[in-house]
Amino acid sequence: MNPQRWARVVLLPVLLGVVGCGSAPGHTTAPVELPRPLDGVTYFTSAESSALHDAHEQLVTRCMRDRGFAYQQVPLSPATRLRDLNPYGLLSRHQARTDGYRITSSLAEEAKAATRPAPGSTSSPAWNAALLGTDSHRVTVQLPEDHEMFYNSDGCTHQATATLYGADWQRLYDTFQVLANRVVETVNQDAEFVHAQSAWSACMTRAGQPSRTFDEARGRIDAAFKRAAEDRADLMPVVRQELATATADAACQDETGMVEVVRAAQGRAEATVLDTPRQEQLGELRRLRADALRRVTTPPGATPR
Repeated sequence: MNPQRWARVVLLPVLLGVVGCGSAPGHTTAPVELPRPLDGVTYFTSAESSALHDAHEQLVTRCMRDRGFAYQQVPLSPATRLRDLNPYGLLSRHQARTDGYRITSSLAEEAKAATRPAPGSTSSPAWNAALLGTDSHRVTVQLPEDHEMFYNSDGCTHQATATLYGADWQRLYDTFQVLANRVVETVNQDAEFVHAQSAWSACMTRAGQPSRTFDEARGRIDAAFKRAAEDRADLMPVVRQELATATADAACQDETGMVEVVRAAQGRAEATVLDTPRQEQLGELRRLRADALRRVTTPPGATPR
């Protein structure tokens, strides 16, 4: 057995006992709305991702069955939880206290997934062609900054995506994912952001958690988890370190006004990437996103609004 997997599975009950143990019963804290590029058009919450994934898998299953193939639905990857992380490294105090950087909870989800039986292999060249499509139906799409993506339009995977999200979803989503990444990179280089992050770094040093950047603080915890898992060591000290570092991180972000600094820098960055044609495309992507979410949240028999 892989030693890293052994450590994670054995310590699962302990890890699960830490995740989500913040607020006292009967007390709730309103979630903090943290800025995301382009109003979060390429982002889905964990609940939304789960609902969309299940609906997509059902469509793939139906498509494969219609082509004469069995298909075993694939569970949503535990790594999806990490998509909830703010792309700028911003943290609410609530998340910091209860879930840290989501490293602990992602480990716990991976450990649970490792205990499930793996799907049996039913693949064959014909099965793969039905699922993923064929090169003769390959569509290549040019994206900003010399990126490109491709898909095989005759595969059940792509056809399920087009049914759930709309025919133009993949092109628009990938386009704005590239642009969202550009916005994040621009914000990270913004003079006001760099100045505020220096003030945050000084605050972290005073709090006993010296870190030069947001990425450095989280990366230190991630590296500590990997070392402990590989050595089959007790992970609880690292869990406590994660929560302590994240709590100091969020407090220092509040002290230095990082949310508003990022929000202002993001506005400046978006103004450089969203010309009129992009604004029109962004509106279409928002519409497709909203339509897809309505499809998976409208109760059976109800009329979508």
